[in-house]
Amino acid sequence: MQIRTATLADAEHLAELWEAAGLKVRAADVPAELSAVLARDPGLVVVAEDADGLAAAVLGTFDGRRGWVSRLATRPGRRGHGYASALLAELERRLAARGCRKVNLLIEQDNNKVTGFYRQHGYTEDQLIFMEKWLTPGASAHQPPRGQGGAS
Repeated sequence: MQIRTATLADAEHLAELWEAAGLKVRAADVPAELSAVLARDPGLVVVAEDADGLAAAVLGTFDGRRGWVSRLATRPGRRGHGYASALLAELERRLAARGCRKVNLLIEQDNNKVTGFYRQHGYTEDQLIFMEKWLTPGASAHQPPRGQGGAS
């Protein structure tokens, strides 16, 4: 296994890997997303290759306060051989070198079988309320009705 930093040339292979692993990605969006992450967080998208090509990958980010683990995936057929563990350890090492003290990740409910893997690597669950908003280019921002909303 060879671990290296991803490049923009890996975009197509990353999209294929993430789709094969069952992650919800839009292949057409991967090149632009990868380009943005590589520009903002160079060195935090890490891949593992073997004789057959791209075997596993992880997309990491650092917001200056917290590190994030996203899209950690191993190609089906290569699972159970330490690829994901090696990538997670390498990403954590790279985040720590940048001054990161805490790493977060989100797991979608339909993928909760991976929680055991992360527990084995020292991650614990935290009870939070997760909220999201998709921003659509050209659309006006939604404003909540008066008296219903606001940030604290």
